[in-house]
Amino acid sequence: MTTITSSSKRSGLLTVVRQDLRRVRLMSGLFLLLGFIALPLQLLMELYQGPHMVSFNGGGWQIYNSVSYLLFLLVVLASALVIGVQLIAYHFNKRAVDVYYALPATRAEMAGGHLLSGTIAVCLPAAANLLITGVIAAVLEPRIDLSSLPSDLLYWSLIGFFVLLTVQMTGALMGTMADTVWGTLLLNFEPFLLLLAVINLFDAFVIGFDGSDFLNTVVRYI
Repeated sequence: MTTITSSSKRSGLLTVVRQDLRRVRLMSGLFLLLGFIALPLQLLMELYQGPHMVSFNGGGWQIYNSVSYLLFLLVVLASALVIGVQLIAYHFNKRAVDVYYALPATRAEMAGGHLLSGTIAVCLPAAANLLITGVIAAVLEPRIDLSSLPSDLLYWSLIGFFVLLTVQMTGALMGTMADTVWGTLLLNFEPFLLLLAVINLFDAFVIGFDGSDFLNTVVRYI
């Protein structure tokens, strides 16, 4: 009896992951395309126009310029938000809820399965685009530093994971999909808005404090 229960738990988690990955595969493919436009294509255009990469850490040339870094960040954030909402959208549809609760999985396994499948769906396109960008850089401009690619992948994966986590937490508390989206945006962007407000306050009242220089330093380390 114990063996059957244990096997059911394992199959329940895998069932949820397989079901989720089938649901989000098209959206994941769309963000793979958007990520290609945001990073590898930007690098190709930059190298075609002339190699003058922008370095954010003061070191050697990197695969990012000021445009591609921002675009790829937006793609990762948007993919985590959209895929995360898509995975929990059944919470707001009674018929879909009945279908999911008929799966051989506990609620803990379902939550873990959503988080795992969402992370896979967000990280695989990011990893593929980083790999494509690395190949382009290695072939066309060997002076570009590629040693940071593994840490870059970890960086983008953590961003996607925490956005997915906040989507799942917010979705469990909210009653509609729109409230989930707004709640997730608030949780993720509130610290940055608070930082901007503090910088603006210090810039106005603290003698010798330069808000723009401080903000540039923060962005450089991010």
